Amino acid sequence: MSDPDEPEGQEMHLVIPFIVCASHGGIYEDASYVAGVQTGKIDVMLQVAASVGASRVAIPFAVYTALVKQLELLGMHHGYPMMVAREVGETPEYAAMPQWSFVTFLAAGEEPEP
Repeated sequence: MSDPDEPEGQEMHLVIPFIVCASHGGIYEDASYVAGVQTGKIDVMLQVAASVGASRVAIPFAVYTALVKQLELLGMHHGYPMMVAREVGETPEYAAMPQWSFVTFLAAGEEPEP
């Protein structure tokens, strides 16, 4: 998969190709399918975190920034009503990527780290 807005050489490649997606001849639109997989993965992580009483859940991967509002609802559903999201900023190696965000879910009463 590549994003036409990304600078040269910063294409994203999936470890396991989604062969049902349009880029592989399938019927599903690529970005929507990836968003569904990301949301499903986070849903399971939040279920597990809630079952063990975790007060904060740091998701160790970036998500589409466009998913942030949906993920807030998912966090509330599992008892993590506060979510901290930050866009992927510029580093010496990479340009800023506002289409991606890192997220952390917090239980009620938890304070975000500064």
